[in-house]
Amino acid sequence: MTPLKTYLKRADELAEEVFDVWRSGTHLTPEFERLLNKAFDYTVAKEAAARHRAFDIVRKYDALEEKETRWEFARAYKIYCDRRSARLN
Repeated sequence: MTPLKTYLKRADELAEEVFDVWRSGTHLTPEFERLLNKAFDYTVAKEAAARHRAFDIVRKYDALEEKETRWEFARAYKIYCDRRSARLN
């Protein structure tokens, strides 16, 4: 199994992969929809923090929210992948 650190490092790329699957219009399972929601949460928090940084408005809340949602998304992605691979094996 892939360590959580790997998912954290690749969170932006993985969120894009989730969005690509969502855009493809394939049938989405409830489990995938939960992962999609985590990806949206992470992306929104990341963009909000980036907008504030662009205007030199650095708030601890933004950084914390971005970090927490990144971790939650990476954890959800890991769980999703681990369960999916367990079903396939």
